[in-house]
Amino acid sequence: MATSFLTQWFSDQTIKATCWTLIHSLWIGLIIAALAGLVIALTKKATSRMRYQLLCGVLLLFVLSTAFTFYLELGSGNGNLNFAHRITKISVNDGIGNEIKVGPAETNLVNQVIIFLNQQIGWIFLVWLICFAVKSVKLMGGLFYIHRIRTQKVHLIDEEWRDKVLLFSKKLGISQKVTLLQSELVKVPVTIGVLKPVILLPLGLLLQLPAGQIDTILWHELAHIYRRDYLINILQEIVEVVFFFNPALLWLSALIREEREACCDDLVLANVSQKGNYLQALLNFHEYADISVKHAMALGLGRNQLKNRLKRMVNLENKRLSIVEKVILLSGIVVLSLLSFIPKANSEIQHTAIFLKKNLLAIMVKANKDDRPQITTERPKMKSLITNHQIDDKIIVQPLLKDSLTADTSVKLTSISFMHTDAD
Repeated sequence: MATSFLTQWFSDQTIKATCWTLIHSLWIGLIIAALAGLVIALTKKATSRMRYQLLCGVLLLFVLSTAFTFYLELGSGNGNLNFAHRITKISVNDGIGNEIKVGPAETNLVNQVIIFLNQQIGWIFLVWLICFAVKSVKLMGGLFYIHRIRTQKVHLIDEEWRDKVLLFSKKLGISQKVTLLQSELVKVPVTIGVLKPVILLPLGLLLQLPAGQIDTILWHELAHIYRRDYLINILQEIVEVVFFFNPALLWLSALIREEREACCDDLVLANVSQKGNYLQALLNFHEYADISVKHAMALGLGRNQLKNRLKRMVNLENKRLSIVEKVILLSGIVVLSLLSFIPKANSEIQHTAIFLKKNLLAIMVKANKDDRPQITTERPKMKSLITNHQIDDKIIVQPLLKDSLTADTSVKLTSISFMHTDAD
């Protein structure tokens, strides 16, 4: 019923290709998560910019791999790659006059699962389509909200601060004109836009914080503009909308966001003289995690993220893998090895695994080449600045049958039955 309803808008081939691509994205995501773990493990002393670029490359590899899988699935719709998916019964003769009927469900658990998924393909696609539509509406709603806070209830700011923004922009090499406004609708500083970027400060913020802390906030928001993080963040969220069900992809996306903030932290610390002002500014906003502006570049952050960023700036240590993340890394490597070497693996899986392996090598060579102490930003010890907030400085880091038959089994093929009709 679901399939007949959906075929009014989508072809049967498109539905099957989409569903199998989404299913394959789960094991692809496991491999990609393992690669992200390798990047984190091999770049402990690399700059945040290098780690960010490598993680973005991993995300791009995930997108390309799933797109490649979709291409293979579309091509296999009328070809031979899905031949085994459609067979339900094979009749053979054992050579002494007895006819034996066997099928994928009787010979292979994987084939049994494949047959079940093919039978439920319409419902799988329908459920995904509904969730995708809901996520898309939320994304569009967030973008409309961004447009609203950019244009409504905003106020001009003193010329002194506008001149500072212009000065800081020139130092960073930002060519666009950056507009600085006060807003009644935001609780934390927010950066919006790519071609015509706008920095929104909460109304009254200039009267509540010292000028030195406000300077560091402006540097942080300008760093997002310089790096074009707003655009990359939107593209990242589009990928999350499509693969909302994939935990590995969501974890990778979270890593990218952490490294993005670390990149901005380094830019700020490299351009201010009183670095303690920046840490204090972060502490002042750590209670604000404004979900409504998550599509923009907001300064607000949760306590855990604040703790990680302060550890990194104070102890000069990049993020390390937890025990769970190391297990995921090892699992992904095992899955990649199995899928690319199993002779009877599905053709789409084999091709995608080989595609992944070819691209993984290039990324890891780059990671190894740049794995050297590169954090050159001078940062003084500032643990005394955060004693009132009791930030925990502990960092937990912990290391990480084949049966054979020799009997004569020659048989004679007599018939093949398909799922629907022999015309398949």
